Amino acid sequence: MRPTSRYALCAAVLFAASAARAEPTRGQFSGAPYAAEPFAFEVFTRQQGAPENSFYSIAADRHGRLALGMINGAGVFNGTAFRRVDDGDGTPHGATVYAIATDAADRLWVGTPKGLYVGGATGWRVLGARELPNPGVNQLRFAAGRAGERDAMYVATQGGVAIFDADLVRRAAAGSTTRATIDARDGLGGDNVYTTLDVAAGPLAGLWIG
Repeated sequence: MRPTSRYALCAAVLFAASAARAEPTRGQFSGAPYAAEPFAFEVFTRQQGAPENSFYSIAADRHGRLALGMINGAGVFNGTAFRRVDDGDGTPHGATVYAIATDAADRLWVGTPKGLYVGGATGWRVLGARELPNPGVNQLRFAAGRAGERDAMYVATQGGVAIFDADLVRRAAAGSTTRATIDARDGLGGDNVYTTLDVAAGPLAGLWIG
């Protein structure tokens, strides 16, 4: 079925398209990667009730809501209404949010150039230079635990990667929730990391760091 509508936040639009095509030969790329399809967009700005006009990061939670990283703080969209989640001191309000993620406990992880905020309506914890390789956060990626392992949050920063225990970070003492850090001393080509990816199986299995 062809899509009939898509949402667009300001000028940044993520396209998703699929088309029926022949099964490719294993190990080879073949066929056109994308098929042209009609799209209709609904644009959300302040005029339509959005908290800001510029959005830098978006993540879906397990309830189908969107967590929004904005030019000035963080918010949530439930498909009908927007709500800010950053009012008051000790929140991401006023910070540019380049990365945002949610975990299995519905906590928001908000990455900014000045540190990582974890929490939401019940309160926030701020992780900075003591807990991160560098306070500048580029990307956040939640990984659900497998085979009895705890959930983890991968934090790509300007100084390397920090891997946090997502279940403990809200209640543990500073620094005690970091499982591991990875940087140039471990063999990376540089410390400024923009993305991470876990491939679970196949010839490309492993942790990829860009």
